[in-house]
Amino acid sequence: MVRFLEGYRREFQVDSEWLKHIPQFLKRREFDLYIIIHRSFDLDDLGAWERSFMHNRKSKPENDVPYVDIDFGSL
Repeated sequence: MVRFLEGYRREFQVDSEWLKHIPQFLKRREFDLYIIIHRSFDLDDLGAWERSFMHNRKSKPENDVPYVDIDFGSL
């Protein structure tokens, strides 16, 4: 993530305050993916990626387990 932001910041200005909100955006994305897979796939016949993604997926956001464990505010 550090290298990604270094390159991104060469092209765009990013206020550090926005970086603190990335975990919220990632949590929202995680909910979206969970809902899409739950709605659009046969849960009894998931592919390897979907099965891996869905493993304990519901409990993670419910228990505030971050999608990635990065302190974005320090980047």
